[in-house]
Amino acid sequence: MLNPKVRQKTLHQNLDENRHFYFINKNTKRKFCQINQELLNIQV
Repeated sequence: MLNPKVRQKTLHQNLDENRHFYFINKNTKRKFCQINQELLNIQV
């Protein structure tokens, strides 16, 4: 079996990476919303 400490560490690393990607995703979504809003403003 794997050493529990090693497994725990990799789990925490995965959580950190997931959190990182989540924030990137959130930021890009916000950017796209902003861009879409600006495009709408230009069309009006």
